[in-house]
Amino acid sequence: MSEPDIDYYENVVDKAAMISLLKEQNLYNLYKQFDNELTNSPNSKICDGEYINKLPKNEGIEKKLFDLCKKMCNLLLNFSEIVGFCTENSCCGKFPYLNIWLYEKVKEISSSSSTSSSLINNFYNALNKIKETKTPRLKYCPIINFDLYSNDFMRMKYLYEFVHIFSDIKKKISHNHGWEDKIFCKHIQEFFKYYNEIKGNCTKPSGIIYCNEVNSIPRSIDGDVINTILSKCNYEKIKCKNDSSGISVIPCLKEKEDKSAVPKTDGVPDELVLYHLFLL
Repeated sequence: MSEPDIDYYENVVDKAAMISLLKEQNLYNLYKQFDNELTNSPNSKICDGEYINKLPKNEGIEKKLFDLCKKMCNLLLNFSEIVGFCTENSCCGKFPYLNIWLYEKVKEISSSSSTSSSLINNFYNALNKIKETKTPRLKYCPIINFDLYSNDFMRMKYLYEFVHIFSDIKKKISHNHGWEDKIFCKHIQEFFKYYNEIKGNCTKPSGIIYCNEVNSIPRSIDGDVINTILSKCNYEKIKCKNDSSGISVIPCLKEKEDKSAVPKTDGVPDELVLYHLFLL
């Protein structure tokens, strides 16, 4: 089953605890359903048809991609079994996550070999043909070959996965500052920092695949949402490292200092204040 990937975190955290809590969110339940359907979807004769049978199926990488294509064909034909995959109007909303999950499978197969990109292209072409001709409701939902954008894939993955997770955890953070609250707040803090590190790649038209998501995030995480996070997490906005333009719309964050722990001195010399505290 796919698990949270937080390798972009800059600061050292209890990674095991973070992953354990994040993987309880709806996104990873969706990935788990994809895994289950990939294994358990009934075989259809459609998936023995011409589009798949044209793929090479020799031993090794070719055979693994061929088998994955057949399983994905069966999954697409049984997409209605995946809870929450479709809304009343469309099934395309969850396709970015299906694409991310699928490319992770392709990477697992191809990572141990210098797999020809043509093999992967043929794999995706076959799936798109099946989707367009055999699953009318999915016809206009794109299956994306991320191998064409492999250098930008992880950034795309981090952005999309955070947006999905954020929709869950922003509702779960309380004002109690408990253990779970701190984990969720830390995840938001680390992502906001990461977001500001990569957003500069999208200031001009670039054709970079993740830039649409970079530019859409400030519309979904607006000022009201950020103020709620500041309040619940006891954070304050700060300038990001190497950002001379001021505080970003998606700001970097730090914990507020507990000023109540420092007595007001009203101009009294520090040594007298410390002497007074010692007497107490």
